[in-house]
Amino acid sequence: MPVHPIPPLLALVLLGGCATLASVESASRNLEAYELSAAPAAQAAVRGSRILVVEAPAASGALDTDRIAIKPNSNAVEYLPDARWIDPAPQHVQLLLARSVQRTGRFAMVTTEASRAETDWYLTTDLQAFQVEFDAGGIPLATVRLRAALVSDRDRSVLGARSFEASVPAGGTDAIQIVPAFDRAAAEVLRAATDWVVATAR
Repeated sequence: MPVHPIPPLLALVLLGGCATLASVESASRNLEAYELSAAPAAQAAVRGSRILVVEAPAASGALDTDRIAIKPNSNAVEYLPDARWIDPAPQHVQLLLARSVQRTGRFAMVTTEASRAETDWYLTTDLQAFQVEFDAGGIPLATVRLRAALVSDRDRSVLGARSFEASVPAGGTDAIQIVPAFDRAAAEVLRAATDWVVATAR
């Protein structure tokens, strides 16, 4: 895939309706699309007989987009002008999480949609951060933060809930530097979340 220089960040967007306008304005531009990797299976396991549904994460309007978000401060959001995720961030994370859990071999089926088969557990998540932030020294950090809860389909009881977070320094604020940092941060969160799901779903 050719790599094009990313011009300076633009489209300062206050949280709200401006995010939609920015997406519309960018629709006519050719944006490079990027995909992150699911976590590899940590260890071989005997396949179970249970079914897990991974629901789409809840997310704010600022993150519910395929644009790559950068937060210069807590009240503003910018987006890389010539790059995007292959899917909107919540759906991308949902698929990566489902693939990561499926690779453990501990479930008969891991799906992103409720099926006709009897479901045993639902994994509900809240995507709280999926953006570049800056530390006190101005270093950009690819930050992924996810809150997860495992719910029994039988009685809707919560078996457990936990937050997962990772921040990885990026060498700059263009896509060629940001995306690899996101891949490492997402891998850390996905692996931790997957291990927790396997340990909790007993």
